[in-house]
Amino acid sequence: MTCERTSGLHIGGCTEHLCAADVQTLLPGYFLLMLLNPPADADFGKLPCDFSDGIWRGLSPQRIEFAARTGAAPLPCREWIAFHPDLFTGMPQENPLETCSFFAYHPSEALHLSQQERGILTEAIRQMRLERSDPYDCCYVHLTLMPYISTAGELKTKPTQSSVRALRSAGIQPDVIVCRTEKPMTGEAKEKIALFCNVKTANVIQNMDVDPLCRLPLVLEKEGLARAVLSELRLENAEPDLTALKSYVKSVDEAADPLRVALVGKYTAMPDAYLSVTEALRHACAQAGAKPRIDLVDAEKITPDTAEDLLGVYDAIVVPGGFGDRGVDGMIVAARYAREQGVPFLAMGFGMQLVVVEAVRSLLGIDDAHTAEADPLTAHPVVRVPEDRICQNDSRGATRMGSSGVRLLDGELQRIYGADVVHERHSNRYEVDPAYVTDLERKGLHLAGVSVEAGYPEAFEMEGHPFYIAVVYHPEYISRPGKPHPLFVQLVKRGLERAHA
Repeated sequence: MTCERTSGLHIGGCTEHLCAADVQTLLPGYFLLMLLNPPADADFGKLPCDFSDGIWRGLSPQRIEFAARTGAAPLPCREWIAFHPDLFTGMPQENPLETCSFFAYHPSEALHLSQQERGILTEAIRQMRLERSDPYDCCYVHLTLMPYISTAGELKTKPTQSSVRALRSAGIQPDVIVCRTEKPMTGEAKEKIALFCNVKTANVIQNMDVDPLCRLPLVLEKEGLARAVLSELRLENAEPDLTALKSYVKSVDEAADPLRVALVGKYTAMPDAYLSVTEALRHACAQAGAKPRIDLVDAEKITPDTAEDLLGVYDAIVVPGGFGDRGVDGMIVAARYAREQGVPFLAMGFGMQLVVVEAVRSLLGIDDAHTAEADPLTAHPVVRVPEDRICQNDSRGATRMGSSGVRLLDGELQRIYGADVVHERHSNRYEVDPAYVTDLERKGLHLAGVSVEAGYPEAFEMEGHPFYIAVVYHPEYISRPGKPHPLFVQLVKRGLERAHA
């Protein structure tokens, strides 16, 4: 390996491989690696990467360090560039380099289609109508944004007209246009869109902001979206039975019992990242007559010193699923705080695994216990990839996905479900090491469920706690308005009891 350093910039080349020892000598720094003979696809963390069109790969110090510490095979590398953050001191580029997407993945990022992918999808949509024997077998519904200009006091139709023109140039004529707007549309605006976009005025549908979100189907039904679509498809317009939905919306509107819930995560800048969890909480609150205030608490800000200030005002705490090492310490502290302070607590997925890590550290006295996902070299990997999965190079293929059976053991969890076996949605590769279960049982953290297929630990509950349950599966995925998941129902019930105490 060759290396040249100039003013904080390292430029190097490798004739064969960039090995772990080489990497360790370069820290700290930011790296661009030019891979030699890269695979067509590979996994970068939890993200699948396509290297077929480009061979440059950006890595932050943490990513490089991780690769070095795992003892992974050397990276096939031809050239590399590394630089220290001090290189940009006093320059406009001094802002955190992690904002560059090729150095780190951030929750503010979104998956964007390439022009090629966009073209393929657009063409497939165009051909749908042509491939149907009956032209009325297909209906195009176009969702568009209609911005409101406050200074002018009017809604602007031009963006909608432009988007429809773009679709028509690709051979797609919308049959129904749904206009996303924050202000009511005038009849004049609907007629204008109908005229210039070549649709019926009745097929221009207003989609205004609503709160709560569950009210939206009722609003769209009143606006005539279903009637418009059924008319275009030449189908009978039967009167829908919305009794259950109306009843649910009424229960949400009439809920008055305040409940404060802390959702401890790391994607606090994007609330939609935990939308399934927050909606599951709302489903349960509607049934209990509770009016929830759900706050996203940044896990990276939670420490033993700040836990009381950040979490002390809440009636319940939830730690959702996720991956990666960012925010892990804060989630562990939150689990300990809830356990020691008697706060109703629910953890799911990755959150359940961190609950076990916390228990092994605090209750068993093994301070360096960790999950191998966050610390691959930990001496006590209480959460790890099972032996039968290690040989699988594709992490997605080695992941338990979808619905699978959970055998519930005698305890509170079994009583909540009222069943011995349930089926829940999973998405996890790492499993709790059963070797620690017996010792945890002696300390009061009881194994509450195991997988039917392989006997993996699925759920834990804390003895003598008002409500402290952690499950590796994702109950939020099967919660529905009017049919809340029993785990969330029980969490809300215990949270209200704490609020009234």
